[in-house]
Amino acid sequence: MKLYWSSRRGLTVEFAPLLSLQTLERTHDISREEGLEFVYLGNILGHRYENTYCPGCGELLIRRWGLSVTQNRLKDKKCPRCGRTTSVVAGAGGICYESGIDLSAALC
Repeated sequence: MKLYWSSRRGLTVEFAPLLSLQTLERTHDISREEGLEFVYLGNILGHRYENTYCPGCGELLIRRWGLSVTQNRLKDKKCPRCGRTTSVVAGAGGICYESGIDLSAALC
């Protein structure tokens, strides 16, 4: 959804067309090919791309259903299969990702 303000016309609301699942999946795949490690599709319950996978070996690390974490397989921030350390932080309120900032006070 895009909002525009014009003194002549006032507020204008424009809705973007819905993207097909195929387009969203391709966008996910391109993002991964370009080096982004954690890319998700939102609002598609039960889709494999709403989960977190190890960037090294592809092992499922965190299973989600919508905004809920249903399974966390990380062991000390490491993949249970290959042992790769991830930037995923599991907190009481869910899952966050380290980005060089202190997350100790974050609600993650």
